[in-house]
Amino acid sequence: MAGRIPLTLTNAMTTEPERPTDSNASVALPLGRIEGRIAFEDTIRLATEQAGVLGWQTMWWMDLDFADWPLGERRMEAALQAWSKTGRRMVLMAQSYDKLIARHHRFVMWRRQWAHIIECWVCPSADPSVFPSGILSPHWAMRRIDRDHHIAQAFNEPARILALHELRNEWQEKSAHGFPATVLGL
Repeated sequence: MAGRIPLTLTNAMTTEPERPTDSNASVALPLGRIEGRIAFEDTIRLATEQAGVLGWQTMWWMDLDFADWPLGERRMEAALQAWSKTGRRMVLMAQSYDKLIARHHRFVMWRRQWAHIIECWVCPSADPSVFPSGILSPHWAMRRIDRDHHIAQAFNEPARILALHELRNEWQEKSAHGFPATVLGL
């Protein structure tokens, strides 16, 4: 259970969302239905950029394999770099990291540099039809509801965010550490 964060409404969310110091730098995160590959990828890009602007201390990313996320892009690397200040933490959870490693070299290199703030969990026995996919923060979340058609829901309601945190905790209990930043050999 190491790495599991117990969540309650009092420690997961505050009544006011985090605000950037420069209000002009903030862009509203989408709410509601997200349809199509481009919209799904754009939402991931925007959420990652806004994580730095809004000062999210922790982000949770969940997906079967992250193969269709735009993680290999320079824009994503820049957004992650801007977000990765002192005290930040990212938790990734996947059924497998093989496709991420094969397709997103830029992210893999960034992850090596920032391994001290990135925790990766793997759940190889997960049923692909029920394994969650999305981004989770203390105040906003996006959950993919149809992987084949890239349909997702974005929301900021505390009760729905808490429910997704609880689902993430359930899957994390079935998982083990995975995707090491480096592989040591003899």
